[in-house]
Amino acid sequence: MFKTKFFDTDIDKVYILLGDACNMNCKYCFHNADNMQYLDEQINEDIFPFIETVASRQSSPLNVRFFGGEPLIYFDKLKYITEKLCHHKNIYFTTITNGKAITQDMVNFFNQHNFLVSVSWDGHRASKEYRRLDVFDSNKDVLLQLNNIEVLATFVEFLKIDEFLHDLEELNNEYFEIHNGDSIIGFSWAPIDDVGSQKEYINGGYKALKAKSEKICQRVKEAIIRKNKTPFDLTMIYALYSDICTIEPRDFGTSAERTILEGSDNPKVYSIDLNGDFYQLHRYPKSSSKTKKLGNIYMNYFHYMKNYLELGDFTKQCTRLGCRNCDINYFCKGPGPHVCQESEKRCCEIRYALYKPITELITWLQNGGIDEQADI
Repeated sequence: MFKTKFFDTDIDKVYILLGDACNMNCKYCFHNADNMQYLDEQINEDIFPFIETVASRQSSPLNVRFFGGEPLIYFDKLKYITEKLCHHKNIYFTTITNGKAITQDMVNFFNQHNFLVSVSWDGHRASKEYRRLDVFDSNKDVLLQLNNIEVLATFVEFLKIDEFLHDLEELNNEYFEIHNGDSIIGFSWAPIDDVGSQKEYINGGYKALKAKSEKICQRVKEAIIRKNKTPFDLTMIYALYSDICTIEPRDFGTSAERTILEGSDNPKVYSIDLNGDFYQLHRYPKSSSKTKKLGNIYMNYFHYMKNYLELGDFTKQCTRLGCRNCDINYFCKGPGPHVCQESEKRCCEIRYALYKPITELITWLQNGGIDEQADI
């Protein structure tokens, strides 16, 4: 057991920050202005007993999520860490990738260890135009062999929702057939917050953004009430529950703990690098000026809390009066510290456009909508 007792509450997720480098240059990525070089860092072996201790002392499973940069660039480290931790029954593994570097050997490894692999993808046309690569064109045969896969679509103005849904349904039908009807492709939104190079992809089109979310929610509603569900109906229901998971009842701890966020909304997500150092955000690389180191795995939990609370600007952002009465607060919980005051209003409008239709869909479910059935 690790000697230092760090956590006093259950942890949902630990981000392992493998490195800053990425093998793509997506037009709307807010890391475009950062100098993200490949650094071959050594792994501090003490992170393993630390993570094992966290997982052992709690009843809920611990999600170890590999993050970059682009995690597949660091696959040798991802593999080593997984093999050191995979014996623990209360740990499961996930990663998010652009999919460009995926290989058959990686797929075999991910399937062996029951990884959930989240692939950033906006449909065929938008991916080619804004990501500069459609991985479900170039690497489709390999990606579709993953046993557990979801796509993360970016919630931006240029995304043509009907076109995206068409592409995703075709892809899911093919995946469903390959896996003999036993698995579907999951789907979730990846909202942006109108910061950095992302601003030009919003342009104030909040009504259009809300219409996209409404379209998705309507498709989810149809999937729920349809008697004879299609494979894509199951994908749409997955989309709903991937969002509902963000408002599951949790012991959020003290008001001070609620200021310890991963960058937006969850006080039980922590970001750790290969050295065993903790960072304020997983969304910014260590080379970014926005990154703040908060301590390491050897320090006392309350010392870590003190470091967080000393980030005065961040604490102020987490106590916005406007958030208290907002009807999407369970999803959003306020813009994170990566959102500057200048962008705060736009960020709130983006979040509201995404989450308001979802809260209305949940209200429909609570009022008996889930019991409706129809041949549509």
